[in-house]
Amino acid sequence: MAARDQGTPDTGPRPTISFGVLGPLSLLAGDGTDITPTGSVQRLLLATLLTRANRPVAVDTLLEVLWPDDTSGRGRDKLHLTVHRVRALLASPDRIALTAAGYQIRVEDGELDLARFDALASRLLVDDPPPAEAATLAQEALSLWRGETAFEGVEHIATAPEAERCAARRRWFHEVWCAAELARGRHGAVLPELEALAAAHPLHEQFQVLLMRALQADGRRGEALAVYRSTRVALRDELGVDPGVELEQQMAQVHAGTGPAAVDDRGRSPAELPPAPTGLTDREGELDAIDATLSGQARTCVVTGMPGVGKTALVLAWSHARRDDYPDGQLFVDLRGFGDGPPTSPAEALATCLKSLGLPPSRLPEGLEDRASLFRSVVSERRVLVVLDNAVSAEQVRPLLPAGSHCTVLVTSREMLQGLGARDGAGSVRLAPLSETGSTMLLRELIGPRAAADEASVAALARLCGHLPLALRIAAQQVELRSHQGLPELVAEMVDDQHRLDLLDVGDGETDIRAVLAWSCQELPDETARVFRALGLMPGRDADEETLAAWRGQEPRAQSRHLDALVRAHLLERDETGRLRQHELVRAYSAEQGRLACEPGEVEAAHARVLDFYARKAAAVGDPLELDTAWSWFEQEWGNVLLALDTADASAADSVLALARAFGAFLRVSGQHEAGLRLHARQLELARETGDLRAEHAARLSLGNLRMRLGDQVGAESDYRAALALTDRVGDPLLRAASLTNLGGLLTDTGDLEQAGAALSEAVEIFGHHDDARGVSVGLSRLGDCKLLVHDPGGAADHFEEALRICDESGVEIVRSEACVGLAHAAIAQGDLARAERWAQQAIELMERHPGSEDEPLALGVLAAVRLAQDRRPEAEDLVGRALERAHRLGAIDVTMWVLRGYLVAAPLGVEALRQEAIEFARKHGFRGIAAELDSAEAIPVPG
Repeated sequence: MAARDQGTPDTGPRPTISFGVLGPLSLLAGDGTDITPTGSVQRLLLATLLTRANRPVAVDTLLEVLWPDDTSGRGRDKLHLTVHRVRALLASPDRIALTAAGYQIRVEDGELDLARFDALASRLLVDDPPPAEAATLAQEALSLWRGETAFEGVEHIATAPEAERCAARRRWFHEVWCAAELARGRHGAVLPELEALAAAHPLHEQFQVLLMRALQADGRRGEALAVYRSTRVALRDELGVDPGVELEQQMAQVHAGTGPAAVDDRGRSPAELPPAPTGLTDREGELDAIDATLSGQARTCVVTGMPGVGKTALVLAWSHARRDDYPDGQLFVDLRGFGDGPPTSPAEALATCLKSLGLPPSRLPEGLEDRASLFRSVVSERRVLVVLDNAVSAEQVRPLLPAGSHCTVLVTSREMLQGLGARDGAGSVRLAPLSETGSTMLLRELIGPRAAADEASVAALARLCGHLPLALRIAAQQVELRSHQGLPELVAEMVDDQHRLDLLDVGDGETDIRAVLAWSCQELPDETARVFRALGLMPGRDADEETLAAWRGQEPRAQSRHLDALVRAHLLERDETGRLRQHELVRAYSAEQGRLACEPGEVEAAHARVLDFYARKAAAVGDPLELDTAWSWFEQEWGNVLLALDTADASAADSVLALARAFGAFLRVSGQHEAGLRLHARQLELARETGDLRAEHAARLSLGNLRMRLGDQVGAESDYRAALALTDRVGDPLLRAASLTNLGGLLTDTGDLEQAGAALSEAVEIFGHHDDARGVSVGLSRLGDCKLLVHDPGGAADHFEEALRICDESGVEIVRSEACVGLAHAAIAQGDLARAERWAQQAIELMERHPGSEDEPLALGVLAAVRLAQDRRPEAEDLVGRALERAHRLGAIDVTMWVLRGYLVAAPLGVEALRQEAIEFARKHGFRGIAAELDSAEAIPVPG
């Protein structure tokens, strides 16, 4: 090749910098000075960036390449320093930029030898020039090489794939040059080169074909036949295959003494991709994820996800956008892993691929291994894209993976195919349903003007489809089919799970939601299928493994491997905490299948088991108001517990009553008041059914407390008086005292202060007689509130102080914060702002020990009142705003009312607008006493 190693022609202005990778790594300044980094880490960084010039390389990828075993945690700092040093060599800091996707080196036109090399290949492939020009272009490309291998001296797994691609393309340029020169009758000029190439690559059939042609043209027929014979032996010994079509044809031409037939040196280039999908919405991130996966060392990317999520559409969109990167062909094989018929065997798939690549059927080997070897040989030096759609297992895919680094394989599957990652180095992209924005966007596009007129129904339809692209498209077709019907009517029909599945069927077995889910389930082992069905029947949208085990009456460890199988099949999701959840449509299908498979009484027994489990678990985890771990469990499970209670009957009364006791306080404190009403209403129903008067009394008090919190004074009074009436039947004086305490508090709020005082005094007396310190302290605190409303701050202070004394002596803490708040309000009313400040600060300190408690807004509110009385209005306004926000977050109308009352009483003048709002609020929610107090400025004692 000495005659062709003449350097690159001067075709324009000298570049400011020259990057060389076709041989040893080289970096030259504009004046020709060698500025190649000498440090191995800097060289590897530069080489890795140049493999993706003008495209980002992820930071994590660079860290793994440069310091694979580093556990110091300083990798990013070291990377930043290394980049800084390479930037200094380049004398242009913006040459290497940090983008959201990673570090990216900027290379201008003409600066990188590899870019010029690839540009010349593109000219040859696109323009198909005549032999003379083709020879010139190939010669120019080959002259760019300065060594035997690309990235020489920086041999690393990060550069190896690109180095292999460059080597394959270099061989191709040799083929083009030799073929063009032979076509021009210059066989003598290429014979030495061809003899060297054929000897170096004895299994490369194209070199052998060209050598035979050159030898024949030179009159050396015997030597040409000897080349054929030695090549045939090598192919059979090394690969177990016979010579290809071109080699056989060339041998026949040598025998016949005819000239070389016109052949396409580049082989057949199949273009089998199905049409690009239309309307691919909100998938830019996933397309970038495929790019990122293939930008590293992986040449295979597995796109996984549940049925109907759009895996094939995503892969086809990516493939069509990048098909020019694969000039040697794009193969598409439907592996039929999930469908009506049997899956495509690897041997069948290989036969299809080989035929597409031009191999005659007569040359197909019989065995799978032989076909796989031949396939790898055929594509070893080609840039081919292979799309394997709808795979069922790693074993089905593995024989179809090329060995070369310049082919790319995209696989779609409902299974995760983790074996391809573990054994074959495949990367993966998990495709989830669309975002809410993406799914509504798709529906608007599909439905058209009707969607714009009813955005609420479109959003509801997207949610009912679980944001699944296939379901969204079927739903849009239903809208079109039911043009006589409004969108709200279709949404209403789809609320029922079973009817929803009926509507997501347009009569096409390939797209029926039931059918595509059934294909995923048909291969499940029996026990795994039973676990799948149980998940659909359980109450709630998610669960932990313990709860599922209780539902099934088994130990958790007995089901773990079945859950793993369902997760791999995308029929179940497991979040980072281990909780299990099914997609809405998968759950609807599993519930439907579960109902069909269950024996009579099986579901009822499972409900009883899970209620018993919840009751025992609630007792075991502890008080959610005291323990963070308990709070977390109650927060996760309360929705599921309520759903389980809906189906409970009298046989599960003990579990229901235990759950009502356990979850009642949690739901109140967490602001879930409607859920609390539902819980205690169910408690009341079962208490009545079973004749449990104490449970009925407890349910009544709990319902009354929640209605008080929601501002329903009439409903609360009805519940409290019903509870009081029950105590006569039970005959327990302590229950009577509890009822009187709650009723007295309500009567204080409604302004019936005389009745309130009588009820609370009787309660305190009963509790005191029975040495119930807790009851006495609560009753005294309520009496203090009553005294504040009758403008007796001294009497109020006496009650609050007595309540605190009992707290100190007994260790009961329930009203300590409340009593401090009351003492601060009493001090404000008495004009003793220093004492009010001390009590308010004590309330704040108690609040800080229990953040998020019901006492928090009251403590902030009383400090706001103190600040207002001190005429520190900006601080007061900030504090009262925080107090009202906390009360609103708790959904506590009664607390909101007391915060407003205390604040406005502290300084009735100058807050007229807020006072009028508070009066309206009090009247609306039945706080008649407070409304009357705030409505009469004269009735409010002004300190000082």
